[in-house]
Amino acid sequence: HELWVSNCCFCQPQVTRKSNNPSHTAWTAVGAPVDSVSLTSIEFAPDTWGPAYADTVLVSDCWDEIQRSDDGGDSWTSLDPQEDEWHTGLGLHPSDPSVLYATTGSRQGIYKTMEGGTSWQVAHEGLTAVAPEQLATVADQPDTVYAVADIGLLKGTGGGAVWQGLPVGGDVNVKFVATDPFTPSRVYATGGDVGMGNDLPVYVSEDGGQSWPITSYLTEPPQYGQYAHLDPILQPDPSHQGLLLAGVRHARIELDGDEAGTLYRSDDAGLTWAEIDVGQEISPVQDVAFDVVSPTVVYMATSGDWHDAGTGVFRSTDGGLTWQSVGGAVADLDQAESIAVEPRPPYRVFVLANMRVYVSEDRGLTWTQTNIFHGAIECLLSSHDSPDSILYLAGGMGLRRSTDGGDSWERAAGVLGQVPVYSLAEAVTADRTVLYAGTTGGYVTAGGFQALSQPLADTTLVNAGVYRFTTRQGCKVYLPLVLRDSD
Repeated sequence: HELWVSNCCFCQPQVTRKSNNPSHTAWTAVGAPVDSVSLTSIEFAPDTWGPAYADTVLVSDCWDEIQRSDDGGDSWTSLDPQEDEWHTGLGLHPSDPSVLYATTGSRQGIYKTMEGGTSWQVAHEGLTAVAPEQLATVADQPDTVYAVADIGLLKGTGGGAVWQGLPVGGDVNVKFVATDPFTPSRVYATGGDVGMGNDLPVYVSEDGGQSWPITSYLTEPPQYGQYAHLDPILQPDPSHQGLLLAGVRHARIELDGDEAGTLYRSDDAGLTWAEIDVGQEISPVQDVAFDVVSPTVVYMATSGDWHDAGTGVFRSTDGGLTWQSVGGAVADLDQAESIAVEPRPPYRVFVLANMRVYVSEDRGLTWTQTNIFHGAIECLLSSHDSPDSILYLAGGMGLRRSTDGGDSWERAAGVLGQVPVYSLAEAVTADRTVLYAGTTGGYVTAGGFQALSQPLADTTLVNAGVYRFTTRQGCKVYLPLVLRDSD
């Protein structure tokens, strides 16, 4: 059997090789230009295409090219559907060689050709639901929610009944969205990942995302000039108007590349930014949370990569100007990923770290592990729900809730307790609390969750998208708000 291999997108040098001998001990380069690029997808023509396609191979590289070879990789023809698109994968029709699909890293989503790659069209029809990676609500406007998804930044109004795509900064890939707690019409969006030598953009809208006249930058630190700058997060201070904190992950994109983080502060609602000296080199910044009781107290979660311990949890008592490491005695806290501050007494602080939840009852000085929960956890939220103090966990295992500070956990009611949930946000008014949850969906059976690729009899399909959980005068209901493309 012939085996093809290609290394990572940012490896140097980039190579693609193939081996024909049974033990795969000898390797040869494929033909140019594919021999010197890294690939995101390698697809061999299926047997059902017939013997005429026995040597046909299609590949997509890490940047903007799709190539086809009909001689086993010796020569190549470009089938690129659109310039400057990052292609993440290919799909071949099981019986028709003229029908191909290409997925992209942009909001265009999927391209389809019915002429073997001569021409391509955007193929969105039937793919109406998207899974949001991050959600943000608006102060005193519980029926408005913003969602960051692969297709871009979306705004839901009417409790999610109507959705609108928001073009940010010339159609950039938005990574994070936040709303201003003092000016509901002001929205902050961090731009997409950038390579070395570039600054990360922050976009500011004053009209609910309809226009973005302000662009500021998180400046590249000189010591990380050879790093890519990724995954920016941003949090407004709910007690001090105009104060924002933002964090960045710097990564030397190699197989064993180093990672680091930088924290930034703005005192003028995102117009300008200054790098904060934390007093040491820190790991990538994962989350920032402001204390409820003491407005000048701030918490920061940092986490290392797969081969290095992180720098863990930090605490500031002056609004983020200076920082102290806390929780160093707890090894798990080196991999802190998410922070939730309890909005009502006893005002505990919870940290998700290394797939475990830790709690502090003295505002970050000491930490205790809660009851062990087994499952992949992505995010943590402490709810304003009254009279209970509810802690939510979300991840591949579904939505879980605890009313005793993490001592015990139960599935959330309805289907969201059984399908993956990867984003949470909450909105609060005087008479109700609204929890928004983003899910990839799946099939729910009597025995639990099934992947979308494994539908069984007696299953219920849960659509991907946003769901809303409302607490109002004792009434609690989950409502599906499946995101759809809109002009």
